[in-house]
Amino acid sequence: MSDILVHTEAGVCTLTFNRPDKKNSITAAMYGAMADALAAAEADDSVRCVVFQGNEAIFSAGNDIGDFLNNPPATAESPVFRFLRGIAQFPKPVIAAVCGP
Repeated sequence: MSDILVHTEAGVCTLTFNRPDKKNSITAAMYGAMADALAAAEADDSVRCVVFQGNEAIFSAGNDIGDFLNNPPATAESPVFRFLRGIAQFPKPVIAAVCGP
């Protein structure tokens, strides 16, 4: 099972955090998957926007601190920096579907 689920339908590419047991905390591998998904969505003319979502209870707790300490970003090509560049330069609308009251 993947920690990032990617589903595209009707012009919307949805990226779902799928790590509820860890409150959807984000690992380096997840940053890499999101960077790859953004690159694919940018290249796909049928994709009109990207939506990031968690599950019913939590969007994301942020970085997985244990993973971050064991795999700190060492270069500009590390997954977290690839993701940050990708989202900063993404030419289509990006929506965060955050749960909560």
